[in-house]
Amino acid sequence: MRRAVWVWVLVAFVVGLLPGGGAAWFLWRTNRESRAQLISRNTALHAENQALQARLNATEASVSVLTRQLEQQNAQSSGTAVSSAGGSAGTAPTGPPGIFERSVSPEQVAAGGQITLTIKLKGHAEIAKMRVVGGSFDKIYDLARESFDSTGEVWQKRIKAPSSPGTYRYYAIANAAGKKYTMPGVSGWSFVVK
Repeated sequence: MRRAVWVWVLVAFVVGLLPGGGAAWFLWRTNRESRAQLISRNTALHAENQALQARLNATEASVSVLTRQLEQQNAQSSGTAVSSAGGSAGTAPTGPPGIFERSVSPEQVAAGGQITLTIKLKGHAEIAKMRVVGGSFDKIYDLARESFDSTGEVWQKRIKAPSSPGTYRYYAIANAAGKKYTMPGVSGWSFVVK
């Protein structure tokens, strides 16, 4: 009889231990899988956060550039210049324009390539133009005021070079108060189209 009691005690212990042990094993396994899922999700969220931060930095840089351009345009239209660093450089120039430099960059270009026409002057011009002549080519380009300070202005335009090879001369012209101003000197400067 004693033996039967011990058998029942042992059976009751095993029967009680199995569900408890099974439940503990199940909870441990579930917890381990949940931890792995959380680590994986955390890694994915970290990568997504890094990508969003990079996009935010790029957007902020673009906004800074656009803001600087807008400030320069607003300053030019209101009569105060803005330097390339973004600070104020003074008021708009006054007095008749005096052209002291004209240039074409680059000085040698492939046919149909891009060139930049530049006129630098003291004083203020209402209009600045550059005439390009060579062979049968003869064209006048209206330039845009790119920058200015209290003493003078820089006018530029990016154009397509002539399609025929040869040497081309260029002449600077500025207009203010109904008068036409040209750079001193008789001959135009030149650039080469290859």
